[in-house]
Amino acid sequence: MKMRRSTGAWQGDGNAGFCNVFAFLLAVLHTVFSRVNADGEAYDFLEIDEKFRQKEAVSEDDEEEYNDALMETWKTLWQRGKFLQ
Repeated sequence: MKMRRSTGAWQGDGNAGFCNVFAFLLAVLHTVFSRVNADGEAYDFLEIDEKFRQKEAVSEDDEEEYNDALMETWKTLWQRGKFLQ
């Protein structure tokens, strides 16, 4: 990515780079909040290890409840206007 500073603004192909950074950050958020709720507690539908890695996929029986819990997490985060307290 070529960027040079000129008159207080970045010029060059920075928009594509910034878009990539935002996409990466969004992926991180989705990864974190697919494992824990808005309060930082693991979902009951999956098992995670001490490093917060998911041990196995959500069972088909729990899939609908898991999706509902995910939506509730994102709604709660939106209402709070911030991430974990």
